[in-house]
This record gives sequence, C-alpha cells and structure tokens, in this order.
Amino acid sequence: MWVSGEVLDPLVSRRGHLYFRLRDDQGEIRAVMWRRDLQNARSVPRSGDFLTVRGSVDVYPARGDLQLQVAAFKLSGQGAKLLKIQELKRRLKSEGLFDRPRRPLPFFPARVGVVTSVGSAVIHDIYQSVQSRNPCCSLLLSPASVSGNRVAQEVEAALELLKGRVDVVIVARGGGSFEELLPFSEERLVRAAAAYPLPLVAAIGHGSDLSLLDLVADHTAPTPTAAAVLVTPDRLELKESVHRCRERLASHFHRKLRLEKERLKTARERCAQKHPLKQTANERRRVELYRRNLKSAVSRTVSEKRLRLQSVRKSLKPAHLQSRLERTRWGQERMRSRLLLTFQHNLSKTRARFEQVRNRLLGLDPATPLRKGFALVRAGEQVVTGIGGRTVGEELELQFADGSLDVVVKQVRVSTNPHD
Repeated sequence: MWVSGEVLDPLVSRRGHLYFRLRDDQGEIRAVMWRRDLQNARSVPRSGDFLTVRGSVDVYPARGDLQLQVAAFKLSGQGAKLLKIQELKRRLKSEGLFDRPRRPLPFFPARVGVVTSVGSAVIHDIYQSVQSRNPCCSLLLSPASVSGNRVAQEVEAALELLKGRVDVVIVARGGGSFEELLPFSEERLVRAAAAYPLPLVAAIGHGSDLSLLDLVADHTAPTPTAAAVLVTPDRLELKESVHRCRERLASHFHRKLRLEKERLKTARERCAQKHPLKQTANERRRVELYRRNLKSAVSRTVSEKRLRLQSVRKSLKPAHLQSRLERTRWGQERMRSRLLLTFQHNLSKTRARFEQVRNRLLGLDPATPLRKGFALVRAGEQVVTGIGGRTVGEELELQFADGSLDVVVKQVRVSTNPHD
C-alpha cells in the first residue's frame, strides 16, 4: 500500500534500521525501514519531511504495536518544496549572489527601517530594544504581510518605500513553520534583497530557521530583538566609549602640553642665549679682552725693542767697536793661516795622487811596449795574437812606435815549446 504523511522523530539504530512516525491530519502510525531497504534510498528522511511510502502493515508481537514496514519512499509536499529551495540555492550560489561583498552597518543610524506586519509583537520588541539602547534612533515602519501568498511581493514593495529614507533596514518575522517561512526563500525577493542599496538585516524565524533571504542579506540575527540590538549602538556603551576617548584625549593633551612646555622652555633658553643684547655684551667683553691683550702685547713689544735698542747703542760705542774690530781682524788672520796650510796640504796630496795615476796610465798605454821594440801585428782590422789561422803568402801589417811595415808570410813554424 502507499501511505503519505509527515515524518516525526526519525532515528537510525546502531544496526542501521530507520524508525520514525508518519502523521497526517487524521492520525499517525509507527514505521520502520530495514537497513537493506534504507541503503537503496537516496537520502535519510528528516523530521518535517512529507513522504509517500510504499510498504505493508504488520504487528510487532512483543508490544502488540501496529507498524508500517517501509520498502521505499519518495518526497512529497514539504520535501519537494525543500528540494526546490535547495535547487534555487545552488543556482543563486553559482551566480555569486551569496558571495557578494557585505555592506557594513552604520555606526550611528539616525533612522532604522523595519519591514514586518502591523500590530505584531515583532515591531513592539524592536521598538522596546531600540528605545532602551538609544532613544535618539527613530524607527520607520514599512508594513508588509509576513505570512500568506503575497509575502514576497509585499516585502519587496515595502523595501522600495524605504529607499533613501532610512540608514538601515530590518526585515523581521517571528517564529513559524516551514510552510510559513517559504515565501522568504522566493527568488524575486532574494534577488531584490541582493540588489538593495541599503544595509539589510534579516531576522526571519528563530535561530534554527534559515531562509534564502538570510543568506543574501548583509547581516542576519536569530530574533527580531537581536536584530534591533545589532543595528542600534548602546548609549551606555557609547557613553563609556566617549568617556574613555575623553580620558585618552585628555591624557594625550596633557602629555602634548607638557612636551610643548619643555620645548618652549628650551626655546626660551636658546633665545636668551642668542638675544641681541646678550650677543652685544658678549662681543663687548671679547673686544675688551682683545684690547687688553693688544695693549699688553704692545707694551711688551715696546719694552723688548727698547732693551734691544739699548743693547745696540752700547755695542755702537767707539771703544766697543774698536775692540770688536780687533777681534775680527785677529780671527781673520787665524782663518787665513789655517786656509793656507789646508790648501798647501791638499795640493801636495793631489799632486802625489796625480803622479800615481799618470804612471799607471803610462803603463797601460799600448804605445809603451812599441817603444821598447815590440810590434803590433794586424791582419786587416784584426789583431793577430798567434800563428793559428795564418797561411803562407798572407799579407800582415807590423806597427811600431814610429811607423808600420807591410810583410808577407813566407813560412809558418810551430814552436815545440809553448813558452819559447
């Protein structure tokens, strides 16, 4: 048989069997899907899924419970809608709609726009939170249905009305069932929220509920109250922050003032040192010191010159000059005698050395042996020192001290005694 209903309390046992309950408007029945059948299924049913199962009815003898043994199932109702949402989610994600840069929240919004239904507890909770945190921040309600078939259309229209009139927008709805939250996952609303020019905060359902609007919004909050807290700065925290900033500013100011006072003191001391009057006084003292030194130096120089002048005057007296002249003449005579003796001695030494060198040079003169009867033999330009290489009939030149002779070799004799 085929049975349709909502899945309640699904549980997979340690052995891999799936136990759950199926419920509709008229009643419910226990169901079990054995491991071998569950392994053939594409997924494990979750609580809230609407299934159409194929199976048979059986009685569990131990407790006498009636149960449905499920052989196969397919999603229907909520399951099909969930698959449709998942498919839309994948498609929007592939377009990069969920990965776009998120707009930051304003630090101090003057006006907060709220999109929710009129007279709901949501607007009351948001108002109370904003008033308790920062009464200077005002709220602007743009009403829209948060349940029914026209939710997406009205929320989109409400967002359009808030453009340019607020600093940040909260789209809020209290808790609800899966079916009630489906409109907040419609494609037209999700794309409108992605293209919205203002920072958008989504507070749809509770923390466990998740719609596609939550994924595309700039910021999300688990509850409407949390959304109000997120967008509104706490005045007490701001007051404390301002107090800390004031303390830091005062500390910085005093430190800066102290540094500037020290710099001013240093500048004053430098200015006092460089003041024209002080500079003039210093220059006057330097001039006075130079004047005194100059006067002392002049006096000292004059005294020294006077002493030298007196000494020169004494030395210029006739008697003194005569004495000096006699001493000079006597010194000159002594110097002349010494120079004459030195000259004669050097002249004798030089003559002796000259004779010695002259005799040595005469001994080395080639003409000296010739004057003693020796002859210089030449064969052309070559000097002959022996009979080696001489031939009969060769012409030779014999040079003597007083001339030369040209001779012809008639015979070459070799001496048996080389010393002969």
